[in-house]
Amino acid sequence: MVKNFREPLSVDDQITFECLSFGSHPRAHIRWCIEGVAMDSKDVVTGNGNITTSYHQRRISSQDDGKELVCIVNNPNIPSLVLKQSHTLIVLYKPEILINIQDVSSNSITEDSNVTINCNIRSNPKRSEAIWFFEGNNILNSPNMQVRDEKLSIHGMKRTHAGNYTCEAANSEGFSKASIYVDVKYAPVCQDIEISAKHSDEHNKDVANVTCNLLSNPGNVTFYWMTRNSSSNHTWSTGLDSYTLVELDESIVELLCWGRNAVGLQKSACTMMCQDPTEDHFDINTIFIITFVALISFVIFLVTCRKILHQNDQKDSTVENKQVIGLKGKFKGTI
Repeated sequence: MVKNFREPLSVDDQITFECLSFGSHPRAHIRWCIEGVAMDSKDVVTGNGNITTSYHQRRISSQDDGKELVCIVNNPNIPSLVLKQSHTLIVLYKPEILINIQDVSSNSITEDSNVTINCNIRSNPKRSEAIWFFEGNNILNSPNMQVRDEKLSIHGMKRTHAGNYTCEAANSEGFSKASIYVDVKYAPVCQDIEISAKHSDEHNKDVANVTCNLLSNPGNVTFYWMTRNSSSNHTWSTGLDSYTLVELDESIVELLCWGRNAVGLQKSACTMMCQDPTEDHFDINTIFIITFVALISFVIFLVTCRKILHQNDQKDSTVENKQVIGLKGKFKGTI
């Protein structure tokens, strides 16, 4: 095997390997193999058939690093005599990264589960330490997340942990990164209960259109409802529909809704206090009457105070007049 190239090789190098055989009659047959797999080649015969040169042309890839290239020569009339010469290829390449979730599918992760993400890296020469990112932010060790170079362990997954995880590494040949999206499944949680409209039904009773807004993954949710008051509880389901009609037949009604999906049942229901519109009107009238009575009382109080003050002024005036008359009498007797 003629070594007409310089190592180490680099990715995408175009190399022509040569294997030369001479002295065989009839001419030798030459084959090329890598890891036991036959490769294409082209033979040229010279020296009146005495010299056979075989050429194997190859574009170098990172997968060639460390593989053994073998040239095999034999005389077809002497099958038991086989000559071999091999060469181990050395190829430089930037890190190649394969990222995966250990032991579970990326679509079967639920809240509170523990997850390990592997960052499998091949490189030549040796690569730098792996760096981890979540949604573009560098991941540092914390009680929930532990980084050990090629492994990222997440303890007690939360729905906020759903997103893109990226592993990066570099060496003298370049920089590489790979990402994986982690989807976290969770049971429904409450956003709010929304009343979109109030109106009267055919029996002239006040009803409200109510929507139960939940967060869930997956989003295929069965909805349950309850009205609660001092005398009874009423429960029903609206299936996959998030809305319902509620009859406002009491002054105050506590309305609850919750859901169930493939992960499980919602832990805490959404609650809302609904007030009958007629009671709103009654309360306004009551406030108006109380305000009016208070105003009248205040006016009466002012009038009474004014009258008392006027009477006191008159008494003071009478006393003063008597005192003046007495003083005049004294002055008169003295003269």
